[in-house]
Amino acid sequence: LNTKVAQAAAFSLGCDISLITMMPVSTAVTSNNGATGGSVTSELCVSATMAACASINTMLHPIKVSNPNATWVQLCQIATTQGMDLRAYG
Repeated sequence: LNTKVAQAAAFSLGCDISLITMMPVSTAVTSNNGATGGSVTSELCVSATMAACASINTMLHPIKVSNPNATWVQLCQIATTQGMDLRAYG
């Protein structure tokens, strides 16, 4: 499951998968997580990840336009320097 979600995040963000970090499951983040079963869990996790990545891409869009040759790491550094909060939830 973690590999599939990491691949979806890397694809959605347009960065290398080595830059994606998976965190342990926590009820502090997903407090009302429903039942799991079959491939439904992976599809829901990937869908939520892609929605969160879309939010991050929207936040980073002005920086990408201003810095078209910047790497993913450089884009994140610029955003952080500008005080941008790159957290997103799907």
